Amino acid sequence: MSPRPAVQESRSLQRDRILEAFETRARADGPRAVVMAELARDLGISTRTLYQHFGSKAELVEEVLGRWAAEMDADQAERLQSAGSVEARMIEAATGWIEGQDRFSEAFWQQVSADFPEATRVLSDQVRKSLGVAREQVARELHHGLDVDLALSLLKGAIRHALDPHRCDRLGISRQEAVRQSVELWCRGALGPRGASD
Repeated sequence: MSPRPAVQESRSLQRDRILEAFETRARADGPRAVVMAELARDLGISTRTLYQHFGSKAELVEEVLGRWAAEMDADQAERLQSAGSVEARMIEAATGWIEGQDRFSEAFWQQVSADFPEATRVLSDQVRKSLGVAREQVARELHHGLDVDLALSLLKGAIRHALDPHRCDRLGISRQEAVRQSVELWCRGALGPRGASD
């Protein structure tokens, strides 16, 4: 017999509350800093109840990043339906990625990379999927004779370069603006007349 709808909804709401509280605590100091017993106490639930929803801290991290990956997927699908230029969609995708990534501290990302391989895999899978879709879109718009994989590799390098916080500080520019300009410069050189902005 399955749970009654009201019980199921309550369970879902409690699960969401746990995820939100965990994410809020983990953002600045990383998942290692979150003590599960303290999280449960602050939520007004028992540690047992917490572990009934999420069997481990790794499951919480995986769910947080899985939800972010789903948001990125939905955003990409929406961008593909928009009438904007490839350049505008690429700038929107890159700045959206940075904004999402900046929700979390450097400590968070270092700990996820070091301690939570499944969560890292979830995010890597989403990035690969998004890049595959982007590759299809960009391939149609590149200047004749340009190799799409080389072009996208150069774009990724430019974005990585633009994300360096020390470089941005030295130039007096935000990371979002540095990424926006990098994508814009790449588009002007790589995309044909249909894909580039006027």
